[in-house]
Amino acid sequence: MGLWYISNAPGLEKKKQLEEIEMDAFKLALNDSFSDVISFEMFADQVANAEMLRGTLETQNLFIVGVVLMVLFMMFTFRHLTVKSMSIIIIGAMASPALATGATFAILGWVGATLNSIMCITPFLVMAIGKFCVDDGFLLLHAWRRQRKVIAAAATPSSRTDDLRARIARAVLLDVAPSMAITSVTNTMAFGVGIFSPTPQMSDFCLATALAILLDFFFEFLVFLPTLALFYEEKERTGEEEEGSCGGKSSWEFYTSMLLSTPGKISVAFLVLGLYTSSLIGLVTLKTSFAPEKTFPSNSRLVQSLAAFDRIHAEYAPLNLITRKVPVAEDASSVQRYRDMVYRIDHRPGCYPEHTQNPVLAYMDWDRLTHNDSAPSYDRLPEYLEERMMTKLKIVRWEKEENGTVRLDGNNLFVVCKGLTNWRDRADSVDNLRKLLDEYPEFDTSLFDYDGTIYDIVITVKEEVIKAVTITFICMAVACAMFIPSIIGASVASFSMLSITFTMLGSLSHWGAMLDPITMINILLAIGFSVDFSAHICYHFYKARTIRSSKSRARRMSEILESVGKPIFEASLSTFVCVAPLFMLKIYVFNSFAKTVMLVAILGLFHGLVIIPVILSFFLPAHMPSTAADEEDPEKKRSIESASASDDSNLSPKEAQKTLLTIVMAGYNLPMHYF
Repeated sequence: MGLWYISNAPGLEKKKQLEEIEMDAFKLALNDSFSDVISFEMFADQVANAEMLRGTLETQNLFIVGVVLMVLFMMFTFRHLTVKSMSIIIIGAMASPALATGATFAILGWVGATLNSIMCITPFLVMAIGKFCVDDGFLLLHAWRRQRKVIAAAATPSSRTDDLRARIARAVLLDVAPSMAITSVTNTMAFGVGIFSPTPQMSDFCLATALAILLDFFFEFLVFLPTLALFYEEKERTGEEEEGSCGGKSSWEFYTSMLLSTPGKISVAFLVLGLYTSSLIGLVTLKTSFAPEKTFPSNSRLVQSLAAFDRIHAEYAPLNLITRKVPVAEDASSVQRYRDMVYRIDHRPGCYPEHTQNPVLAYMDWDRLTHNDSAPSYDRLPEYLEERMMTKLKIVRWEKEENGTVRLDGNNLFVVCKGLTNWRDRADSVDNLRKLLDEYPEFDTSLFDYDGTIYDIVITVKEEVIKAVTITFICMAVACAMFIPSIIGASVASFSMLSITFTMLGSLSHWGAMLDPITMINILLAIGFSVDFSAHICYHFYKARTIRSSKSRARRMSEILESVGKPIFEASLSTFVCVAPLFMLKIYVFNSFAKTVMLVAILGLFHGLVIIPVILSFFLPAHMPSTAADEEDPEKKRSIESASASDDSNLSPKEAQKTLLTIVMAGYNLPMHYF
């Protein structure tokens, strides 16, 4: 047996009382302590909010686990630093996303924004993809290490430490600031588009994440880069150590020579073909649906409640329709048209017309039988309702005029049908009924359904996804074109975005995902996140093309990967470490985000280190005559030029410290061709 209650709780005090009643009833159902002979399940708004909050609180402990794993990973990555330097730099690295997340929620609190359970994913995203653990922090660290070697080698014995650190900081900014700006802007824009999601909770989540990622970009320069400048110190080495070598070549040079060989390119082509085929199959079979139980923990009692509701709904699904313009009783054609509308509604497949409740039509039939000698009117409606004790139900709105006639202002039509167990089918049924009602605009009839908002989401999600993806992709492509002054580089970065998103969506489909608002946000996340893997390589490709060199394509590509390959690889691994705890939660929303981040990290790594280098290699000149200056290592040449752009050798210690503390302003002096 199913019971439906619709309660009116005006005012905050009444609302709190209703919430307490709902929670008390849920506790009785949870403990099965209501009666020895009766067990019941229940579902209510406050109970749903409480269960979602319970699932959210579980993320706090997992976030701590993720942070611990991240610290351990960074300790391994920073093992070349002294213990003191490693400790302080790790604190600085974690401080940037932590400050960004804290500032975000503080700002949202100040402006009175609504906080919801899904926003608890924001710290994971900021930590995993929001700048340190994916790209910017690792890029800054590796750029500092690389520029430090170059500038230290060119420094004179009289150079002061503060002077050298300020020069390294400027060189690092010149090296990685533009590509960092690309990823920060594109990630912010991607989640910015998600703010216009039709689901309020998803919209608020996108607002929080976009703001956090933008703030984290600034904190990387305000916190992490000064930390590097002040405390970076490597362990002493007994001899010259290489990153890795194989047969006299660096690891990256050996890798690119294998990758860009003819067998390597053919292998990549087959891998890409297989990946695209599998993704296309997944995309074609992707279903559009949504289930409320996805928002609760799998062990929630509400999952059982919804299952019981589905069993009842399969046989009994009431529909409430409100008619605001009742047909004029004296107008036979209007009345007949109204009867036609009701007939089409309650004779749809699965409906029970004998159980339809329509007080207006029932009154007309009664009036015709009992007063067939008088003209049809609504003047005897109060009498009819009073005899049947329906006056207090207020299912018919009427007013008595001064002349004694009765005017009808509205009517409630109640239709009983068999329900559908699939939410997609329910949504389609509701949509078809709404279209039927639109054929009778003169009656201004609308359908009221408690789950109408969910149906609207299911109905519109495909259009919203297409619109959001189109807008986001255009914004990303424009941003890449603005920051990467190379048609080839910007085009390849845009292609990589589209390719990663396409393969991610197909893979999610194989992993059991459906097209719903959560997946839509995942797609926006993937588009913004995917830029990180392509933008850095494409930007360094642009820089490589501006320098004349007689080196082979493989050698020049290896130089690009030597600059950004390792940070990208380490960033992907750190992403796995950070989001892995989310898989322990039995909540679809959190699992879905974890799957998305994991897939984008894997696919992004494959694109960044395999597909993009192969594509870009075709556009690297095979041979360009060079001068002696051009033969010099391009990174070394640019680093020395940028470091010597401002001679600080005559600065006093106080002036050097001031310069050091304001290194974040060096970005304003970047040459325009870098953008």
